[in-house]
Amino acid sequence: SLSDKMDRLLHLLKAPSKKVADQIFIQTFKSREGRIPQVLLDSLVNALSLTEADAEQLVLGIREIIHVAVYENSANLAALFPQDFHPTLRDLVLTIISAHLEEWREVALSSIPSLPRLKEIDWRVDVKRASESLSNMSVPTVLVQMQIESQADLVGDEPVVHGVTFELSKGALDTMLDGLGKIKAQLSALK
Repeated sequence: SLSDKMDRLLHLLKAPSKKVADQIFIQTFKSREGRIPQVLLDSLVNALSLTEADAEQLVLGIREIIHVAVYENSANLAALFPQDFHPTLRDLVLTIISAHLEEWREVALSSIPSLPRLKEIDWRVDVKRASESLSNMSVPTVLVQMQIESQADLVGDEPVVHGVTFELSKGALDTMLDGLGKIKAQLSALK
């Protein structure tokens, strides 16, 4: 169980300050997947006077509690700690996680593979005028410009934002608004 693994966090007691402990959590979150970077292990060995094996256990323990907090949305993280766990360290860990939780959830959510996302939308009504032979003809249309954010190809890269511009006739706009109204009604029914 996770509470049995919390003893790994006891190595944080060697941190010279709360700021150092906070930085350890930040660096661990940044490297929360895959192999533990050697540079992180080396910094823990030096900062906390740990063996490399203890540094690795500490990172695994921090990854575990960050994972529960960010991905499993655990409302009561304090309950994960054993009853006899060091109270000051428990409070420090909970304070650090609470301080970063919202940002970490945002980062984690944005790193999930997904379809492109709408970032911004702008529109204007134009009136198309016909040539001289049909001087009385004018057709209102809507020009819609959207900024779309696509997933980055590589982890750590910034997402790519590109613009899409299209034109809608009054009939096409009515059809689109009708469809969006149905989507809105379905979403409202799910709440």
